[in-house]
Amino acid sequence: MLLTNKPSRLLMARISAIGLLLFFQSNTAVSRESDWGITSESSVFDLANRVLRYTGNAKFTSENVRVAGNQIETNSKNRGETESIKISGHPAHFTFNDPSNKKIDFTAENINYVLKTESINARGNIELNLRENANNQVKISSQKLSFASLPSGLLTAYGNPLEVTISQPESTLKATASELVYNQKTQQFELTGKVKLTTERETIKAHKIHYNGETRVMQIPKSPNQQVEMTQNKKKEQ
Repeated sequence: MLLTNKPSRLLMARISAIGLLLFFQSNTAVSRESDWGITSESSVFDLANRVLRYTGNAKFTSENVRVAGNQIETNSKNRGETESIKISGHPAHFTFNDPSNKKIDFTAENINYVLKTESINARGNIELNLRENANNQVKISSQKLSFASLPSGLLTAYGNPLEVTISQPESTLKATASELVYNQKTQQFELTGKVKLTTERETIKAHKIHYNGETRVMQIPKSPNQQVEMTQNKKKEQ
């Protein structure tokens, strides 16, 4: 399908008809987005470098994605196709809603969203909420975050430390670590680097912990970097 770009009213007033014609001729190329639009308070078009900057309450919308920030920048360098969208804000906000009831919602200082691959790289004070379904929800606080592809690609997060909470019907796990790799398709979590994982019954410290969200089985591999330490948590008084 053709990709529709919707400039702001202010932009329409300031850009000549010839300039707009040149822009739309180079930006009606195919994209996996069926239809998207951007609105903002002001815009700057760098036609020579195919870069557009939308500033002030900037919003990007498509069928499944909603993005908002102080500034949105689009890059169109490959045969006129819009390749990526960069969002910055205090914070920038990204939301993905899937027809299968999956929802990805997070904030960050900077977000780079590549349209063709639907991959994401984010940096700075990231707060993410991921709802796989009614029975599986994940919360992550980190400094770096990436999705290999939406909606179910490999998720990687880094922090010093990062924090993750895995909420399921019969249990809630909370952990801190330096790195998290989450395979959304298999529901495999891999925590690495000074891992501290807390359940209702115990607290576990190790260099690396694997957790299967589907089977709820936890594995702690042997590591020369750190011995495994496990302590029982005191029961809360009723």
